[in-house]
Amino acid sequence: MQNLYHYNTTEEINFKISKLENSSGIRSSRVTFNSPYSTGVIENDRVYSEFFYSGCPGKDIVILLHGFASKIEKLQNYYSFIDFLIENSLDCAFIHQPFHLCRTPEGEKSGERLIYFNDVQTLQFYHQAVVDTRRIIDIAASTFGYNRMILCGFSMGSMVATITSAVDKRINKTILLLGGGDWFEIHWNSMLAHVLKGNCIEDGMITKKGCSEIYGDFPEFLKELKKIQMETGAEIIDPEKFPSLKEKMTKACFLCDPLAFGHMINPQTVLMISSKLDHYFPRKSAEKLWSEIGKPDIYWFSKFHSSRILLNAKVRRLIIDFIKKK
Repeated sequence: MQNLYHYNTTEEINFKISKLENSSGIRSSRVTFNSPYSTGVIENDRVYSEFFYSGCPGKDIVILLHGFASKIEKLQNYYSFIDFLIENSLDCAFIHQPFHLCRTPEGEKSGERLIYFNDVQTLQFYHQAVVDTRRIIDIAASTFGYNRMILCGFSMGSMVATITSAVDKRINKTILLLGGGDWFEIHWNSMLAHVLKGNCIEDGMITKKGCSEIYGDFPEFLKELKKIQMETGAEIIDPEKFPSLKEKMTKACFLCDPLAFGHMINPQTVLMISSKLDHYFPRKSAEKLWSEIGKPDIYWFSKFHSSRILLNAKVRRLIIDFIKKK
């Protein structure tokens, strides 16, 4: 894919702002715009986001990225967390990820399509998710005047947040909730082994052994990627232009593994919240990402993988303290 995680920043942003009704009395608005990356699926290519305003002076905004297969009727934990941010004088933007929530194609369930994506389609998904997030930052900065951007991603959203933070230097702080890296660990050493159907298909079959052999090439790919980045100064490398890298890129999903981006982020700007009992992102997955980022502050909890982590009082206090620390 050409211009991976980048988009035409010179084109005029066609977006619409409309007021939202909110029973709690919090001021909010809906912001919709065309995705910088077109999949040809009408419902998906119109990005839906919600902005919530604390009414307090300040130019900080938290951009909240939800997890896989989130459902409209089950967003209470996210909205409760947004209320908490508002109470602490922070504005928030909540973006609907590709093929999720209001972007779900007719006749499908939120996030269902991702279950069947192969490695190329998975890369395309993350590309769209990242450029959509970057476009939200464009709007937040140019239209609303925010100058301090904080990304907060839960689960799948944490993977999007990691990649976005690596390629967009406007992001000041990044909070990674129950996430990690290494597709093999995530796919095969977690409950996702019973969920994902499309990645690593070989002759119509999915095998852990086959994926292990494929992902055995990833360390050499990452080593070559870092080498080329040091030599060229480029953030994102197009494998088509570097045969030595393309040769080591056994699967397209290598280019959307957070481990390929962790080293590009300042560890002082990252907070990781992880779980010893995470059944989707194994401890090894989180530790690998933690190491690649440069060992940022990380806190371990004994909680199952759920957006209920957003309700935890200690987690909330860690997040607020991290955001407000200059």
